Amino acid sequence: MAKYQELADAIIKGDNTASKEIAEKLVADGVKATEILNDGLVPGMNVVGTKFKANEMYIPEVLIAARAMHAAMDIIKPLLAEAGAEMKGTV
Repeated sequence: MAKYQELADAIIKGDNTASKEIAEKLVADGVKATEILNDGLVPGMNVVGTKFKANEMYIPEVLIAARAMHAAMDIIKPLLAEAGAEMKGTV
């Protein structure tokens, strides 16, 4: 889905507002929180990790991307809890 790629791109760019808005739109469209997490947020952070390893991104950009992911997670976290998703730990 193109929205997942948009969400991943927002994470990579570190755009808090866009990541939050896209997550809200996906939730409003009835997309499962686990799909948003697995198909949008995680792939975005995977790209960030790959770029960091290749020295194409530095710690400040990684932290900005993490904040963008956190903004989207704030939207889907209650839905994950409702769905019975078990939290494995704090990131």
